[in-house]
Amino acid sequence: MLKGDDTIVAAPDGQVGVSRGGSPALATAGTGDVLSGVVAALLARGVEPFTAACAAVWAHAEAGRLAAAELSADGVGGLRRDHLASARE
Repeated sequence: MLKGDDTIVAAPDGQVGVSRGGSPALATAGTGDVLSGVVAALLARGVEPFTAACAAVWAHAEAGRLAAAELSADGVGGLRRDHLASARE
């Protein structure tokens, strides 16, 4: 996984997923830790690694957009569990 404005997920077998245009608010210290935690949680539930990474990237980007709308792009250090839960809906 390469996290950036466009986040890329690549598997050893050549599968590639691209999440275009994430929220600039996610360029904040600690948001990659949140993304890693979401991937780990999905893997712990038995989700296949490529699918887990793609799903986590989507949920992370959506949570970032929700947090930025609520807190402003500068305040996303407050990305919380409820933003991730809202992203699932």
